[in-house]
Amino acid sequence: MVDKPNLASYVRLFLLVLIIIAVYWRVLNFDFVGFDEDVYITQNDHVKRGLTVEGITWAFTTTEACFWHPLVWLSYMLEHTLFGEKPFIYHLTNLLLHIANTLLLFAVLNKMTSSAWKSWFVAALFAVHPLHVESVAWVAQRKDVLCTLFLMLTLWAYVRYASSPRIGTYILVVVFFAMGLMAKPMLVTLPLVLLLMDYWPIGRTALSSHSLINRISVKSLLAEKIPLLILAFGASVGALIAQKGGRALASLEAIPLGIRLSNSLVACVGYLIKTVWPRRLAVFYPHPGDSVPEWQVLGAALLIVAITFLVLAIGKRKPFLPVGWFWYLITIVPVIGLVQVGSHAMADRYTYIPLIGIFIMIAWLAPSMAEYMSREEKFSFSRFSESMIFTIAAPLVIAVLMVSTWVQVGYWQNGQTLFSHAIKVTSHNWLAHHNLGVALKEKGRIDEAVAHFRRALEIRPDYPDARLNLATTLAEKGDLDSAGAEFARALRGTADDADVYYNLGIAFCSRGRLEKAEAEFRKALAIKPDHVLALMNLGSVLGQKGDNQSAIKYLTKAVEIRPSYAEAHFNLAVAFFIAGEYKRAWEELCLAEKHGFKPDHEFRKFLAIKAGKE
Repeated sequence: MVDKPNLASYVRLFLLVLIIIAVYWRVLNFDFVGFDEDVYITQNDHVKRGLTVEGITWAFTTTEACFWHPLVWLSYMLEHTLFGEKPFIYHLTNLLLHIANTLLLFAVLNKMTSSAWKSWFVAALFAVHPLHVESVAWVAQRKDVLCTLFLMLTLWAYVRYASSPRIGTYILVVVFFAMGLMAKPMLVTLPLVLLLMDYWPIGRTALSSHSLINRISVKSLLAEKIPLLILAFGASVGALIAQKGGRALASLEAIPLGIRLSNSLVACVGYLIKTVWPRRLAVFYPHPGDSVPEWQVLGAALLIVAITFLVLAIGKRKPFLPVGWFWYLITIVPVIGLVQVGSHAMADRYTYIPLIGIFIMIAWLAPSMAEYMSREEKFSFSRFSESMIFTIAAPLVIAVLMVSTWVQVGYWQNGQTLFSHAIKVTSHNWLAHHNLGVALKEKGRIDEAVAHFRRALEIRPDYPDARLNLATTLAEKGDLDSAGAEFARALRGTADDADVYYNLGIAFCSRGRLEKAEAEFRKALAIKPDHVLALMNLGSVLGQKGDNQSAIKYLTKAVEIRPSYAEAHFNLAVAFFIAGEYKRAWEELCLAEKHGFKPDHEFRKFLAIKAGKE
């Protein structure tokens, strides 16, 4: 095993950093794409308060966003504490984590195999493959790059433990693995990956054809993994509970087991196809339901079985093949769709860890095939050596992938570019139409937004978010009759949804019907008492109706829940001003300004005089 890095190693590390920056630097100027960032950052009150004791406690106890991943929450809180809500910072962190993952992957593989250029090629494929753009460029996928960091650290600690078993090093393995699970439960299969590493390249098992250290029995290796398996089991149960509680887990009635298995087989092969030919990549691939052709399912199953038999047949001579193949199959199981979370058929981000196995197969097999063909005189060249592979062929492959990744990164500039592209490369993509509508609405392109909301509902009539956004957009447009009809349909579909009542209240406000608006806001709060938007608007309505004390009550609760809510602070300042409590009004006005609200200059000056500040 390689112990100390030399100049060549540093050059290889520098090249890896260089190619990553070359294809990804533009993300630092990108905005949020408006897909899940509201849940994780922009509308998350706990994150917006920064890193506090209360926030840390919440991070370790919440299952918001349908996951228990406290380290992800803590990373967002730390960024918000230090830098605020600038997209640049969140993109920079994702990019730095991807760079760290790439460098660690190279270092760990090089340590295990002593094959510097093969290890570098694996790391380079990992660094710039287009399928990995989603994990890096999407701020809301921090969990991918963060959990992979701890995966690499676990592998690094495990290699050290394997070469010199000590309790302290083993504790490091357990700690890094636990931290990885606290970033994303996808790492539950890591104990099985470590068993693969025991076979090759570490060579700890009696089955290994080579060994760099003393071999031990398979039974002992399994016993050694028991603490890790216990952690993995606990994380699996916790993930299922969190996803079920967040209503993200599809029932067997909605998506039967047979459909799940069919889609899983096709997706498994689909990822391999996209690995070799990465085109028509999208942020969301709609689940096909029972419309997957039988020939695709049968073909995918036969291909997976054939590859498995092939790598097992020649695995004794080329152990990297079964190890790489089973790395891919094992690590993709948690996200392949047997346990269906969400309504997608597959997702590019799910390949961030599994494709490492495929890259290992490619990097180690290519030189072997070249040497075989040269030996059998299949080429007219005198020799097609490993050095030629990694000085000619590998840079060409990396260059092609870099161009493809550069193009793919460009689609992540903002929500409009991202979802417009998704619509072009997929069909019947109701989510992409809806999210594009949201992006267009934010830019004031109301008619276009309405068209995309309607298209989303044509594809999926039971999509409540599209129905609600269509209703609110029609209300903003002034088409109140159509908006009312859409609200009525939304209420029939989701009568327990606080957001429907809240948005219906907003529509009544726009008509000046304050009594009806108040009633709808109260319905929203009956379902969700901490609905901060409903609290603020109910307070405003009550203030307009002359019930100033009730207005203060609801507005105060709104700013207690969301201290950064500038508009609520201002409305509360107005309420205190009307009540003659000028000092409290001034305090609230200052808080509103602190969080970005710009009050009328004359009102501010008058209040300052009344509060004794001038």
